Amino acid sequence: MPWYKVTMTAAQVTNQEHVALQSKFTRVFMASNAPQEAALYSARLADQNGLDIYFSPKAADIAASLITFYGGHECTLPSDKKPNFLMGHNDARHRLLSE
Repeated sequence: MPWYKVTMTAAQVTNQEHVALQSKFTRVFMASNAPQEAALYSARLADQNGLDIYFSPKAADIAASLITFYGGHECTLPSDKKPNFLMGHNDARHRLLSE
């Protein structure tokens, strides 16, 4: 299963849309009985104002409508960035990034 990402522009970040996305994901995560393999990560864009939000494959599975709503798309997890862990089980923090 692939990873997915949603890219937030600087304006969206200023308007706290990334916070809204994370809040919506939290509700989906909890309503789905908090799957072990579902996690959300973020990484700043090169311009330091925008933000990429990454969905692990299981997170993408449970939050497909959220990804669609925010215009997300399939991606590979970038090897040149160290994404920040936003949401999920703590034991999945590093494990999912190394799979």
